[in-house]
Amino acid sequence: MPKAVATGGTNPDRLSDLPDEVLHFILSCVDSESAVRSGILSNRWRSLWKTVPVLNFDGESFNDDGQSFKRHVDRFLYLRSTTLHEVRRISVLNCPGFDERSDVLTALFLSISRCGPSLETLNLQTVRLYTMAFAVPCSVFKVLTTLTLVDCCFDFSCWYQQGDPFAGFPALKNLKLISCSCCLDDEDDPDDDGKCLEVYGPELLSLEIHAPFGFDQIEVSAPKLESFTYRVVIPDFSPVIQVYLDVPSLQHADIMLWGYADLDYEYAKEEANEQFSDMLLCLGGVETLSLQFDTLEALINACGLMKNQPSPFTRLKSLKLLYSEGNVGIPRDVMHFFVDGSPFMDENAVKLTKVATSSFPYNLRA
Repeated sequence: MPKAVATGGTNPDRLSDLPDEVLHFILSCVDSESAVRSGILSNRWRSLWKTVPVLNFDGESFNDDGQSFKRHVDRFLYLRSTTLHEVRRISVLNCPGFDERSDVLTALFLSISRCGPSLETLNLQTVRLYTMAFAVPCSVFKVLTTLTLVDCCFDFSCWYQQGDPFAGFPALKNLKLISCSCCLDDEDDPDDDGKCLEVYGPELLSLEIHAPFGFDQIEVSAPKLESFTYRVVIPDFSPVIQVYLDVPSLQHADIMLWGYADLDYEYAKEEANEQFSDMLLCLGGVETLSLQFDTLEALINACGLMKNQPSPFTRLKSLKLLYSEGNVGIPRDVMHFFVDGSPFMDENAVKLTKVATSSFPYNLRA
């Protein structure tokens, strides 16, 4: 066996010898505090955090009203701005002061403006959107193309008169809303009408809405939208969210209405049937459509409501039905509803796909 080569008592720092791109990737996987602390590793790492194009701010360790978190973000971005390196993606998680109206988000956006007009992706998780600032156009968001909101709360009492809360993102192409809700204060009437989430995206290409809560309506107007995903748990005691779509270029749609079969009240099913019927009519121009098979009853009832109308699916080329267990079959009238309107469709284009039971309904972030 050959002897080990002597190193002369030195311990080479192979990690620091890696290219900047690799070290940037490593730092892009940790939060901003950890990135700064990495500066103690060696001289090479001392200022490396200032050049990382992907930044992650996590407020979980800031146990106050958000002021220290705000100072941390502002100081971090101020020191980083002196390097003139571009920022491509920013994530803000667990913003302190989530349950209180505050100027934390406004201050964060002002701090983010230090990054210059290079920011392409913004991710916000567990943030209360006190959107007086969120809806105001800002130069830093002019080239933003991807926005993801997870477990965020729209402060409805503040932004409902402002119209589209995404108006400050003129170049937005990809929008994902996961488990977002409408905030209601004690003095707000939960039965009050008008809690409408408006999404107007002149450049929007992909929109995903997963498990929304607290809204009466969702209105989408996106002339270039190509892909739409809508997955919602139908409540038994709350009104079904009305969805209105103006999406003339839509090509792909993925719809999951979870909980329909478990509705105990007939009026709830009737309301869901009407909502589903309206949505199907709005999706008439799609080429590929994916539906959860557990909504078959809703499909049957929706088709029954529209039995005297021609099939709206004039360009449909593929229909995928997802199911989790048992033997499935498609009623003939439902099959005709999807097949008869399109010259590209026949029964062979309808695909049944079995998925794991665990995929329903909470595999929403896949």
